[in-house]
Amino acid sequence: MTRMQVEGLEARYGRAQVLHGVSLSLRGGEVLCLMGRNGAGKTTTLRSVMGTLRPTGGRITLDGRDLTGLPAAEIPRAGIAHVPQGRRLFSDLTVRENLALGLMTRGADTAVQEAALDLFPVLRDRLSQRAGTLSGGEQSMLAMARAICVGPRVLLLDEPTEGLMPSAVATVRAAIARLRADGVAVLLVEQRVEAVLEVGDRVAFMEHGRIRADHPIAEVRADPGLLKRYVGLSV
Repeated sequence: MTRMQVEGLEARYGRAQVLHGVSLSLRGGEVLCLMGRNGAGKTTTLRSVMGTLRPTGGRITLDGRDLTGLPAAEIPRAGIAHVPQGRRLFSDLTVRENLALGLMTRGADTAVQEAALDLFPVLRDRLSQRAGTLSGGEQSMLAMARAICVGPRVLLLDEPTEGLMPSAVATVRAAIARLRADGVAVLLVEQRVEAVLEVGDRVAFMEHGRIRADHPIAEVRADPGLLKRYVGLSV
């Protein structure tokens, strides 16, 4: 079974240290939700795992392989895909071309693309359309579909439902649930409490660049005070 370990992760922006010994463990077929107030270090954690921000300390392993310090281009090839906040599609390329870039990362075949399109069927009707002309919800779906085309063992999602209409949120949530059922490990940064409670297995609460608590989702549902304390939200 897939297992990703993050141990004692440290990261800086210039002289400012942002991550202070972050440790996480994630298994295949599990959705771990990373929650915290703005500036807690959630996005920095994902960027550090992906190598787009070079960690200054700690260790990242996937199924025992040490990925710490690898060039950013090597992390997706190792089996970790990332959907960053803001989608970051190639807006002048078509939907089909964006998906092809995902397939090329690890040499996945078209069956992987078909599986991604099964999750987001609206994209089948948009394959020849430029990504920049899609609606916000469709762009979010395309960003996820492109990441799925990598054929990842681990998928990192940064605010995938941000700004989406309820129908698009439901589609994204269903896709996450399907990926979990297929054995993909999902690390989800999300502020929509209802989305977290619906699809998460565990919640790790982050504060000032540190993991302060890690609870099964049942405990978070039963104790709304956890969300109030670490996220400032009430259910």
